[in-house]
Amino acid sequence: MSEDMYKDREAGPNSTSLELTGLLKYTKYGIRVLGFTRVGRGVISPEVVVQTDEDAPGWPPEDVFAINKTTPTMIPVSWQPIRDLYYVHGILTGYTVTYRAVKNPNKKLDEKEKNITVGPNTLSLELHDLSSFTIYSIVIRAFTRKGNGTPSAVILAETCNCYRKLYTNYWLNPPYVASIGSDDNVTGIFPPILYLVVRSCCGECRQHGYTVIDYRTAGDNASAIKNTEKRVRELIDDMTELSFPVYGRMEQTEYSNEYGFAPLVQSAGVAFIVTGTNQGPLL
Repeated sequence: MSEDMYKDREAGPNSTSLELTGLLKYTKYGIRVLGFTRVGRGVISPEVVVQTDEDAPGWPPEDVFAINKTTPTMIPVSWQPIRDLYYVHGILTGYTVTYRAVKNPNKKLDEKEKNITVGPNTLSLELHDLSSFTIYSIVIRAFTRKGNGTPSAVILAETCNCYRKLYTNYWLNPPYVASIGSDDNVTGIFPPILYLVVRSCCGECRQHGYTVIDYRTAGDNASAIKNTEKRVRELIDDMTELSFPVYGRMEQTEYSNEYGFAPLVQSAGVAFIVTGTNQGPLL
């Protein structure tokens, strides 16, 4: 090592120790000591090599990326290591991936963060057991034995809106739902409307493409076709996504304060005026 690479720190004649400050993290330094008088410098001691301690990384993982709408319950995430190894500030132990649900179609969410830890050679993983039609925030940190380092910028990724198949619960009520053939072709006013609604709302998913409507089976694996509207209403549950036709009001948005209600077809109604035997008040 050339002499001009050394830096000098002076101490008084009675000093036997000195703290070197402003050093780089996790870096080796060569230290020599010499005495001096007004005449000049004395003999230099042999060099001693020491190293500063580790710290948490001072730079985030790079090129953090997530693929949207892969499946309804999984998001794949990838990243690249810190390019400038100095900012690792020690021996890289691994990465911490932090994620949480932040929004679904109905509201913003305040879900508790979840963490996944992987080793230093892992640069991708899959987040599983997620909710469909939900946006997740994702942050990645590198860590050493001193702890997690600087977080990456937050990225947002979303799961697919719908599963591969939507189950049904309905009754044959022409002209709304007229018939179902051996080829599962359902006729009537509702089926083409539902096709367009599902295609628009669910969109395309990398795993299964476009969502299809199962007109044969309900969510409990029973027959989707019921005998009456009353029976359809009785069997509305969380396992079956589409129940129809169910009568309601055009301004209605909920059914039984628990399920969503979407008016698709407006039909004519009849009002009956009945004359009673009791005379009303004179106006």
